[in-house]
Amino acid sequence: MSRNIHQHQQYERNSTTRLPSPIRKTVSKYVHCGLSQSQIKLSLIQDHPHSPIHETKLINLINYERRKNRREIFSASQKHKKIIFPQSRRLMCWSHMIRKCRLHRNLVPKDLWPSMDQDIHSLQLSFSDDILNNGVKLFLQKWNAIPSMKNFMEYFVEQWITKLPYWYEGAVFGKPATNNGCESMNAIIKQKYTLRNKLHLSAFLPKVEQMLKDWSDKADSSPFSNNTTISSDTELQAYQWSLTVNQSDILHWFNTFYIVPSSTAALTTSLWLKQYQSCQWEAFQDFVAWQTSCYLVSPLMSCTCPIGLKKYACKHSVGLAIIFNMYQVTAQTRCELLGKRKGKGRPKKV
Repeated sequence: MSRNIHQHQQYERNSTTRLPSPIRKTVSKYVHCGLSQSQIKLSLIQDHPHSPIHETKLINLINYERRKNRREIFSASQKHKKIIFPQSRRLMCWSHMIRKCRLHRNLVPKDLWPSMDQDIHSLQLSFSDDILNNGVKLFLQKWNAIPSMKNFMEYFVEQWITKLPYWYEGAVFGKPATNNGCESMNAIIKQKYTLRNKLHLSAFLPKVEQMLKDWSDKADSSPFSNNTTISSDTELQAYQWSLTVNQSDILHWFNTFYIVPSSTAALTTSLWLKQYQSCQWEAFQDFVAWQTSCYLVSPLMSCTCPIGLKKYACKHSVGLAIIFNMYQVTAQTRCELLGKRKGKGRPKKV
């Protein structure tokens, strides 16, 4: 029989330098009751007589619990951030956003959820503020017309349109769309330097100095990349696309930007551009049809197709560079496209 996560014994958990979970829960309860630090310590000795309690960790935990629900601390921080960096945006992780929406799928009739999930994904691929705003308007128009969607739509508007609206690709178009590097660095800091301990400032500053020295030294052997890495698979797909695309369908807009048709194009490139400039669609399905018909591409720089928005390099941006002789295809890719010749005789048994 499977067990709930709360039913696992303490010895089965991964080792950690934090206080055990039961003690943390007890401390949280006593802090909310308004007990002082000494009162909490005495109560813990009575509640958990056989559990060792580290003095410094207990003090840090009590201070954390007391600050956690004081919203004025965070609101003051946000207020000053807006004053100092008025153009800054608080981005929202797309993966977390869609997972939260799926946790609320019980507010949506089962037969309607697949369509709702697909529409949210379409909105996320909006590559500018204007496109997102117009798409949201049509999205609300579509789903607000269904009475059974009222509760979910109220949640969606409040949480993902009003409070945390920057979860779409165009919120920072042309900039890194993931913070994987920061997340991996966060793990290194905890595992190698702080060892998951909450340090005092006097102990933390030497650690910061050591981290900066180590990272500076590593930058000499592992320099930062200035250009998007093009994988062999992307190069092969781009080469195939450059050979099969009808070049008369490629529309030059301005500077280095071109409009190319998708494999499921329902609109011509000129009509796509006209609708892009006007941002006028009658219904959400028209918006989705426009979105998937053509892509705005700058060779080796950007593309508004799903892969280009998320991975920075795709067959369209690299393929255009191949057509314009801005990128040279390797001999290995050319040979791979031709395919391998079949050897003589029967295939070997494996």
